[in-house]
This record gives sequence, structure tokens and C-alpha cells, in this order.
Amino acid sequence: MMETIRSESPAKMTPARIIGIFFAVIGIFAFQQFASIVGSRISDPINYGSLDPSRAFLPVSVHHVIQALIALVPLLILGKLFRIDFGFRKGEVRLGMKIVGIMSAVLFVYTILSYIIGYAFDLIRPYGYPLTARNITGTLAFQLFFSGPSEEILFRALPIAFLAYVMRSRSKTASAINVLIVALLFSIAHIRWSFGPTGLSFSYDVIQLIFAFALGSVQGFVFLKTKSVYYSMAIHSISNVLSVGIGYAIAHWVLGQ
Repeated sequence: MMETIRSESPAKMTPARIIGIFFAVIGIFAFQQFASIVGSRISDPINYGSLDPSRAFLPVSVHHVIQALIALVPLLILGKLFRIDFGFRKGEVRLGMKIVGIMSAVLFVYTILSYIIGYAFDLIRPYGYPLTARNITGTLAFQLFFSGPSEEILFRALPIAFLAYVMRSRSKTASAINVLIVALLFSIAHIRWSFGPTGLSFSYDVIQLIFAFALGSVQGFVFLKTKSVYYSMAIHSISNVLSVGIGYAIAHWVLGQ
């Protein structure tokens, strides 16, 4: 486990501690939604003009930068007050690089197969912007440099390390529960919420939710095993770059778009 709880003796799951964990999870979920909403509120109204006329990559890039900056505030405060270790170090380098390599190969195969199945069953949605050199370069740069770091700070390092502190347990069961809770919150974050005249409405892609939960679980265990958030960031970014990049390649070379 992380340094957060190495000095702690395993704690029993008393009713009071379970209630504390429950409210910690609710607080994490509320903060994640807050960071995402504020990021959108700031990034969406900006006129990006000729830099990104299709709004293909700059709005989401600004959103993720703001989201990450917001997430760093409690991270710095909690780290200073309670000496919580959020994994901003090299950690287990050899193990981390090995896992990143293996996951990259697995994700490459998965992405190819998912596109084959998607096109075979007409499940692929058209892009909301033209596939120009600017849009392709911009979106790939966003996925590589912003998506992984921003989301792993907010949806992995912060919640896993904080819940580990709240749980006060070094057991494998507690660690697994921690990772799965955080992965579930990450999956829920992919649900699109909106308020309208009829009240709350939402939309989601079941496959995306399942994939987010599965990959989030893997990234959570990687975070704990390597004692570093950098390897989960790398897996996250590589996954997104492969998904977007292979999609572009198929659309251009196979479908002639």
C-alpha cells in the first residue's frame, strides 16, 4: 500500500468507520462533479476563433487543465495536513514500465477489435468535426498530454489515496474495495447529465461505462502496485491515443473519409 497507511495498524470496519467511508465517497463524487462542471463553465464560453474553429480540441483541453488545477488544491492541502501520499514520484520503475508495455499491447488489440465490431454492427458514430490536419493533430495532442494526467489526478490519485487514509487498512480486501469504488466513480463520470424544463436527464453509452470501469480498475491497481500515479497516467493517455488515432486511420484509409 501507499505510505499513507504504512504506519497504521489494520482497522476494524466498525459502523462509525463505514459511515465515514460512505460520506468520504459522497464527498469525492461531489468534488469530481464540481471540478468537471467548473472546467466546462470556464472553457465552453471561450471563443477559440481560428485556433480551433471546429472546437474539436481546445475546449476540452482547457477544461481538463482547469479540472486538474482544481483537483490539485485538496491534494496539496490533504498532503500537507495529513501527510497523504498521492504517488507523485517514480515509484517502482521497472514494474511500472513493464505494465505500461503490456497494457499498451492489450489496448492496441482491444481497440482494433472494438472498431471491427463497431463498424460491423453500425455502432460507430460520425465525428462531430472534419478530419483536417489541425483537428487530428490537436485532438491527438489533447489525448496524449492532457487527458491522462488530468483525469488520473482527479479520478485516481486523489480518491484512492484519500480513501486509503479514511479506511486505515492495509489489507488486500480494503485495497480492492477502494480501487473498485474509485473505478465506479470514474465510470459514473462518463454519464452525461443535464437539467432541462422536465428536470434531470442523462445519457450514456453502456460499453463506454463498462470499459471505463474495467480500465479504471486496472489503473487503480497499477497505482497501488507501482506506488506512483505516473504509470496509470501513461496507460490512460495511451488508451485514448490508440482509440482516437486508430479511429482516424480507419476512417481515412478504410472508409475514405
